[in-house]
Amino acid sequence: MRSRGLWVLSALGLLAVVLGAAWIYLRSSGTAGRSTEDIGRVIPVAEELADTAPALLAMDAELVLVGDTERIVPISEFFNPAGGTILRNELITEVLIPKAFQRARGKFLKNAKTREDISIVSVTTTVIMDGEHCETVRIALGAVAPTPIRIPEAEYILEGQVPTPALIQHTAETVVQH
Repeated sequence: MRSRGLWVLSALGLLAVVLGAAWIYLRSSGTAGRSTEDIGRVIPVAEELADTAPALLAMDAELVLVGDTERIVPISEFFNPAGGTILRNELITEVLIPKAFQRARGKFLKNAKTREDISIVSVTTTVIMDGEHCETVRIALGAVAPTPIRIPEAEYILEGQVPTPALIQHTAETVVQH
């Protein structure tokens, strides 16, 4: 396991996530005849599974990709803006999450037909507090664009501030206007 100040989701943990995602994907698509290539792409493809990627984006995750070589890529660079990923005959073998996020509190909300369906829209927020002040804020949206996105303009409103109802309302309005 790596010890660079990161949590490591091992290949076994990732496998559990992928299998769960694949089950949801097949169940929600109603198509049991998907190719194995589609199943392997279930986590990276934002339009197919809008739930996992925004949560990882909101925690500044890095992905270990293994093919001919091994490379570590921030999840923010993993998705192509027009859709798809940067995978080049590679597999995701680990998900690395900075240890700072052990102190984070967060919330994931989604709108879907049922709990098992993929999101129509989702939002993930994570906040690391320093006393009463928001030290780090991450807001990620899923299923609103070809790839999951963060809303830095809204994050900056809360960072370094004591959260108040008015400040939270302003942050929410900024997210909606984006």
